[in-house]
Amino acid sequence: MIKTLLTAFFLLGTVQAFSFSSFYNVFSEFCIEHDYNFSGGDLFSLDNVKDINVCLKECGVTDSCTSVTYSTVDKKCQLKYKLWGEKGENKTGVHSANLSCFVLENPELFDSCVRTDCNFSGADIMLIEDVYSLEECFDLCRYTDKCVSVTYQESTYKCWLKHKIHGEVVELGHKPPVDSVSLACLALFNI
Repeated sequence: MIKTLLTAFFLLGTVQAFSFSSFYNVFSEFCIEHDYNFSGGDLFSLDNVKDINVCLKECGVTDSCTSVTYSTVDKKCQLKYKLWGEKGENKTGVHSANLSCFVLENPELFDSCVRTDCNFSGADIMLIEDVYSLEECFDLCRYTDKCVSVTYQESTYKCWLKHKIHGEVVELGHKPPVDSVSLACLALFNI
């Protein structure tokens, strides 16, 4: 998706001098659906929230949170466990976003968020077999309701999707080795 956006900008000739901050502003607007409500799928709501970016940051540190809806009228932030809520609807003054949209395809950032030889134990949504990389495992999480982190075992090609940011317990030096990564680490750099 990001590569497609960059290609489109360059082909259209709209980017003469690329800067990350200008790209992020466009990217952020792409991820936020203005005047649209992700109805249902609520975890809980927060009152008196400054803006949708603060709402997204709260989502990033909340277990099972994958999306938000923010009302500019009453400054209410609704944290959601379902991507896109239960159903979508047009609604003036309400903005919605999925946290996974803010994960840039950046290998250096991804590598900096990986917890090597670390198991996010427990809090499993599901085990998926025959997954051939940690990146593939993470992509499965990005599009799964409630998924906020993963643990991957390269030797067995197993991928565990998690509903808690660091599982129930963090285990270091797990044998056989596993690596883990959270959606929050990757997304919060970009909000």
